[in-house]
Amino acid sequence: MKKSIILLTILLAIPFCISAQPNSKRAKSASKTKTGTDPRIERMIVSTQDIIFIDSIVIDKDIFLSKYKLSPEVGSLYTYDEFFKGSDSQPNSFVHVNEMENKCYFSIEEDQGDMKLYTCDKLDGNWTEPTPLKGLYKEKALEQLNYPFIMADGTTLYFSAKGEESIGGWDIFATRFDSDEGVFLEPENIGMPFNSEANDYMFAIDELNNIGWFVTDRNQTNGKVCIYIFIPSETRQTYPAEKFSTEELKGFANISKISNTWKDGTERKKALNRLASIKKKGTQKGKAGMRFVINDNTVYDKITDFRSKDNINKYKLLTEQKEQLANIEKTLEKARAYYATANPQEKTILKSEILKSEQQYEALEMNIKKIEKEIRNTENNLLNHNKS
Repeated sequence: MKKSIILLTILLAIPFCISAQPNSKRAKSASKTKTGTDPRIERMIVSTQDIIFIDSIVIDKDIFLSKYKLSPEVGSLYTYDEFFKGSDSQPNSFVHVNEMENKCYFSIEEDQGDMKLYTCDKLDGNWTEPTPLKGLYKEKALEQLNYPFIMADGTTLYFSAKGEESIGGWDIFATRFDSDEGVFLEPENIGMPFNSEANDYMFAIDELNNIGWFVTDRNQTNGKVCIYIFIPSETRQTYPAEKFSTEELKGFANISKISNTWKDGTERKKALNRLASIKKKGTQKGKAGMRFVINDNTVYDKITDFRSKDNINKYKLLTEQKEQLANIEKTLEKARAYYATANPQEKTILKSEILKSEQQYEALEMNIKKIEKEIRNTENNLLNHNKS
């Protein structure tokens, strides 16, 4: 949960996509861009975040989701019509459903053409009526809200929107849910290199594998988009202005050549291995068994893979605690949903219960990470010992 908040803080201060083939000529993006000099753009260029982009994929816009390879723990992304089969058609809307498939976030295009974000829960096998997300529409600074992605903490939300706070078409924004008030905090533009004067959207982070994704139509021909795969950073760093010229900073902001972000290539190589592991798991979807990442090159898919007998017991405890965590999350989701419509007396009681459950959730989450770290350290030591 804390990592998600750190990631949000990093991204909230920082918009240009050329494919991984920097020498190929690309037609100008079909999307309209603002003319003239925008002071915000100049500030964003200077504050461009130092991000390692491990790969990029140019693909038809209408099938870009097929290239997102997220681990199951992150949940799943769908088009609205694919997910809500049999409902009223929403051909331009997208859905993010959580790992347990009992809560989803999505956009709906209204009669007047604007798009807004909603959520609903799965109760007794059926989805509840859509509930609009509160706090995102102050003074209509944002419109056409779409492409939602909620982090595993259930609090940090990314989405794309147009409007006064956008520097181009769609820009990527981030916000957090305030459980005390039952609303989302005012969204903020996450800046460059993620946003540009073109359309940028569908920002997603796989915390388990430390890999991020987003899409843009900058520098692409009509009907094409570029998917960028990157390594999220826990501590926000920018390119030092004294070491780079204005043109070089613009290149980083525009992601003009992803190889310029690789540094010595070590972190990129590790991330590519993690990505390959996710893809491999995807091809084995439906196969029974566990999955526990030991290192960039080793993944256990059955309990007998553990070298330490003590780790077998720890893994069983880990599984039990993850189930407890999931149950607390369900309880919290229901309590937060009820809080929005509760009377003052009920809210007083609920506030205390929600706070208590949040504290239990955070303590359990920290213990789960502690156990996972202990298992990995022991297994890596044993693996290294066997090699020597």
